[in-house]
Amino acid sequence: MSPLLPINTSGALPAMGGGTTPAPPDPPPANALRDWSQETYGLDTSVAVSLNFAIGQVSTSCTRRVLVFDSSRSRDVEADGHTYRFGVVLRVVVEVDGLKGNGSLTLPVVAAKVDLDG
Repeated sequence: MSPLLPINTSGALPAMGGGTTPAPPDPPPANALRDWSQETYGLDTSVAVSLNFAIGQVSTSCTRRVLVFDSSRSRDVEADGHTYRFGVVLRVVVEVDGLKGNGSLTLPVVAAKVDLDG
């Protein structure tokens, strides 16, 4: 596997074999980044627990949704037998959490119910 080049390289870098590798070419201008890529995906998770007792019941649930949006522009430049990729990426990550709980009390004389929403 060839080593990754740092983004801010201005001179030659040593190769794995002890020699030097040529400096990467100058990056293309922003209006020359012609390869576009866009991705959107999401992940949903949920957990629920319910406990029943002789005098009541308690239950709770937790949900999480993660939405990811990626947009990038890039261009591959070939120089000295190597391919260099220059570009920019925008990534937006949104996390939404929800917690719900409720419980009820059942006694022969007293009855109560509680709902929590968060």
